[in-house]
Amino acid sequence: MSLSHSNFSKALISVLSTVGLVTVGNFIFIDTAHGFNVTFDNGSFDDPNDGSGTLNNWSTIGDVTTNTGIDGVTPISGSNQAIITNAYNIEGDRTDDGIYTFNQSGTNPVDADTITDNHTGSDLQTFLGLGINDLSIDRNPVVTGFPRTSKEGSGMYQDIEITISTDDVNNGTNGFEISFNWAYLTNDGQEIDYLGNQDFSFISLINDPDPSVSVDSTDPNYVTGNVTVLGDSDQTTIVPPTANDDYVYSTTTYYDVNNVYTQSVTGLAAGTYSYRVGFGVVDVDNVDRSSALLLDNFKVQQVPFQFSPGLGLLIAGGIIGSDLLRRRLKKI
Repeated sequence: MSLSHSNFSKALISVLSTVGLVTVGNFIFIDTAHGFNVTFDNGSFDDPNDGSGTLNNWSTIGDVTTNTGIDGVTPISGSNQAIITNAYNIEGDRTDDGIYTFNQSGTNPVDADTITDNHTGSDLQTFLGLGINDLSIDRNPVVTGFPRTSKEGSGMYQDIEITISTDDVNNGTNGFEISFNWAYLTNDGQEIDYLGNQDFSFISLINDPDPSVSVDSTDPNYVTGNVTVLGDSDQTTIVPPTANDDYVYSTTTYYDVNNVYTQSVTGLAAGTYSYRVGFGVVDVDNVDRSSALLLDNFKVQQVPFQFSPGLGLLIAGGIIGSDLLRRRLKKI
């Protein structure tokens, strides 16, 4: 079968357009910096050998485990997700959430208050590398003089290593971004008289620079005690509808575009840095209501994206050349 001159021109134009789009598409994912390196593992909480849930490379304290879904929230990366709760594994006469227990692992949450005498090294703040008052976060609505009084909680962390080269600094790619999906489940709510929102889930990010790099706490590259609230309990407190095998919480958020968390650290000097990324859920004011944080799809990547001038000129030249050829062919 032969093509007419007109059909050949149209076919060639189509090919040129496709090649141009493919080139630009590939360009988006090109990174010409070679010095950047990050070390972390198990961002989807899946065992690569059998697909089961695993917390390998994550350190945990309190009620932390994995599951394949809970209360209608299912993993978005692989088959498993991590879950952290402040739910007590009922023993003796203590009851949370009425007669139910929302504890997942059988391990109870640990101390998270600000009473120094109670802290024996196994409290949540010490475990995550935080200061004793770092979880005393302002309430929403903010009530003067009444920061959240953390009582007990559970958490997990992973230490990630970031290597920034001199080339990264020179190219402006001397930074990184962490991202993950999260969902918050809770049976707690807002104390309407004056205390405001109670239980909350959070991410913490602290760093310990490589000793070979001259960085101290006054250096702008140094970050410590950074705690950010993810989800908190802001609804009316009601008795959970069901529990035990069903684990139906009073209020549930789901993985969606609004629950993709990103945090960037930029402007780093050349060197190797160890960052501790921590997650947790805390009981506030009292310990009689349970809350949970679900995590999945944890990633660490270099930022910002580096634009290569040489590659950019090549692409621009190809696009311009394709456009000129297209115009000439249309006149034939």
